[in-house]
Amino acid sequence: MSDRNTRAEQASMARRLVRSVDGGILSTISVEIEGYPFGSVAPFALTHEGRAVVYVSSIAQHTKNILANPRVCLTLASEPRAGTNRQAIGRVTLVGDAVPVPADHVEAAGERYFQFFPESRAYAGTHDFRFFWIEPRRIRHIAGFGQIFWVEREDWLLGSPDWHAEEAGILEHMNEDHGDAVAAIAADLLGKEVSDARLIAVDPEGFHMRTSDGVVHGSFEKACQTTDDVRQAFIQLVRGARA
Repeated sequence: MSDRNTRAEQASMARRLVRSVDGGILSTISVEIEGYPFGSVAPFALTHEGRAVVYVSSIAQHTKNILANPRVCLTLASEPRAGTNRQAIGRVTLVGDAVPVPADHVEAAGERYFQFFPESRAYAGTHDFRFFWIEPRRIRHIAGFGQIFWVEREDWLLGSPDWHAEEAGILEHMNEDHGDAVAAIAADLLGKEVSDARLIAVDPEGFHMRTSDGVVHGSFEKACQTTDDVRQAFIQLVRGARA
């Protein structure tokens, strides 16, 4: 395997971990205690390309810190199973600059975030909430003992897929016309039958679905750049689930 392919695979592994969780610790540089790091629990959503979107209030301490100094890191870890050594679980530290989402991306970034946190729509009229995203500089991924590497920005960020504007239609089609297929994929992913599964998001490398157990992420076998790629990926998942 070439160095370029190795880097791409490492980046994909790290992105999949990040997409599998919905929150982490956002560390900013404190203005209250000058120069010291300040950690905040932060829900986030990852864009198709790989930028972490956060929704923050102007009165929050971390927002004040970001406005004074945009350098941040977002640290997250996979959910440990009972009895698991926490030093052995996967974790990622995304280092970058937190900046306001550009005006021409706010609507799409906001909808992406609200797909995961629909209750947050109500925050729009309070405390001057706004969207920031983290422009990544480098990403540190610890996949487990002996599996530690840096991911560079150029390997982390994906191109916008051809179908990005069609995501809502893809979700509606799958949920309304192929609910049995969605249920089969959910049962295979969770290891048990579920009756309330709904797809809520698709990304180039996988999908999110919401069930009574919460939101879970599943992966495609390969990245999907076209609408037909997505269709074939779901067909493959359904066949595998029903095999």
